[in-house]
Amino acid sequence: MTSKEILALEPEQISKLTSLEIPGLVTAGVHMDRHIKACEEVYQLYKNRFIDEAKLDAAKQGMAEVGTTWTYCSPSGEVMEVQFPKPKLISSFFFPALDPVAYRFKDKKLIRLGNLKEIAGKAFAKLFSKHYKPVDSFRKSAQELLPEKAAELITMLEEPSGPRVTPKAAKTAPTFADHVPHHD
Repeated sequence: MTSKEILALEPEQISKLTSLEIPGLVTAGVHMDRHIKACEEVYQLYKNRFIDEAKLDAAKQGMAEVGTTWTYCSPSGEVMEVQFPKPKLISSFFFPALDPVAYRFKDKKLIRLGNLKEIAGKAFAKLFSKHYKPVDSFRKSAQELLPEKAAELITMLEEPSGPRVTPKAAKTAPTFADHVPHHD
């Protein structure tokens, strides 16, 4: 059986291939892997184009991108959504021995956050769990507990979130570009 014939097999047929057909399966697998990688590269170009279009639409409307979702539809109802999420809170941080400054690792790099304990003061225990992770309602709690310092504290613990492009199958989707606010 040739690799082209193997590529055309149904999944349940692949498990029934004989030992003599394994070399053809190897060839088919390598071809499929190359094809998938090529498709992923092209798909990334598609996603980048959708992101560029959403940025243009935001600029045309004089809107900030962060916190928005842009929806693009085909005539048959398929949808591509571009989301520009708000910055996300970091998942954790630590304090080296005898150092009042908090740090975290990201991409194998040590990042200095700042003196979180000083800024949070007595509210520190209410804002962070024992493993130095922001509590679930961190943003709201920080505003309530530290009205004057909340923005500084929140900014220290945020990191940018990149845009996401999500394809959706046709349903009863609108057939126009639409802007929808994104909610965390």
